[in-house]
Amino acid sequence: MDESAQADHVTTVVADRAPSSRVGRSKVQSWLVTLIAERAGLAARAIDLRRSLTSYGLGSREAVEITVELEKRARMSALSHLGL
Repeated sequence: MDESAQADHVTTVVADRAPSSRVGRSKVQSWLVTLIAERAGLAARAIDLRRSLTSYGLGSREAVEITVELEKRARMSALSHLGL
């Protein structure tokens, strides 16, 4: 799987694993753009999810870190929707 396909896969996996359906795909994509931009030192508007992570200077380590952070954010969002 190429890295642009990996970014889409990460978005789908995190959205599917979110404990609440309220954490939708568009929210996950927004978080993904923010996380990639932060790690690459770029503005969010410069991020295109169709491009590979390597094109932003990111590797497999950053991909794992981004996945973990997305899962944390999804979990926190779901809990806040539940009032916890």
